[in-house]
Amino acid sequence: MPSAFENDLQDLAKRFAHDLVARARRASLAELAQALGAKAPSSWERRYGLTEAQSFILEAAVSGKTRAEISRARGTSPTTIKKQVHELLAKTGDPSLLAATTRLLREGGRVRA
Repeated sequence: MPSAFENDLQDLAKRFAHDLVARARRASLAELAQALGAKAPSSWERRYGLTEAQSFILEAAVSGKTRAEISRARGTSPTTIKKQVHELLAKTGDPSLLAATTRLLREGGRVRA
């Protein structure tokens, strides 16, 4: 059975992890790229020829927004967002929006110039 100290340490670790995740969600793309040791950022909007809507979707996804939240923010239907995500993925060659955001962060890029 764990001691009181071990229980306190576990609670502290859980709170720290929760705080770290919350901060990461609030962080800007630039801060995340810098934290990951990214090199010279590049613009995905320019590199892949993304539309303004696709760039918005990618930026929102990076900041942790769901497709439903993106739809509400854009004032469009979920079907429209789904279509735009599909087109975005066709341009970037990624299998999912999560894969695209992960690769963007790993490369240290940014959505817009």
